[in-house]
Amino acid sequence: MRALPAIWSQDLETTEGGLRLAEQAIKLDPSYALPKAVAGWCYAQRLSYLRTKDLNADRAQAVTLARDAARIDDNDPLVLTCAGAAYSIASEYPRAQALIAKALALDPNSAWAWHRSGWLHAYIRQPDTAIQHLERAMRLSPVDPLMFNVFIGIGAAHFEKEEYDKAAQWIEKGLSEKPDALWAFRLLSASYFYAGRTEEARRTFAAFGKAFPGLTVRSLLDRTPGSDFIKAKFGEAFRALGLPE
Repeated sequence: MRALPAIWSQDLETTEGGLRLAEQAIKLDPSYALPKAVAGWCYAQRLSYLRTKDLNADRAQAVTLARDAARIDDNDPLVLTCAGAAYSIASEYPRAQALIAKALALDPNSAWAWHRSGWLHAYIRQPDTAIQHLERAMRLSPVDPLMFNVFIGIGAAHFEKEEYDKAAQWIEKGLSEKPDALWAFRLLSASYFYAGRTEEARRTFAAFGKAFPGLTVRSLLDRTPGSDFIKAKFGEAFRALGLPE
């Protein structure tokens, strides 16, 4: 399988750089599916990375580009995985499941497809399946540049299982691989909070607020993919930690 270019795998600067390149490629050849799938994923990442300036517009773009890419080429596992990732972050879970399942049927050795399947199952409250799929991604690509995100995904699955110390351990491991993945402080703060590690929760939450000023509980939850359960838990934790409504 073609490797996922590193420029498409990082946080703010490279996400925006990847989006610019993908949009340039779309202009050159609107019939080529992969740039549309990548652009859809980048728009979705703006949501989960808390960088969007227009929530509804970016979500709509993510969904439209994912849909168009899958229509153009529904037999390329990389296209399907990118489009499925965009759908999953945009909370279009049935569509995401269909595309990622097909990607895995076409290429059962795709580490990235297992990775995105793991995150998707975390979002839909199937944490044991999420962990299994993320662990399979680890085995298939043990030095993957996205390994930090696999670790954070395992942490998210343990959070869903209400295993908050384990969640914190995995998120810390992910952040040790990529310290500038500051969006993960959202999940780490909540994990510390429910683990009863109040001082660590407050310290991490303060760093999170400094990285993303002006957030409210509502704006944060609107930008958080996942189940109603995880959003309710986040809301409770962040209100207790002082985030305004």
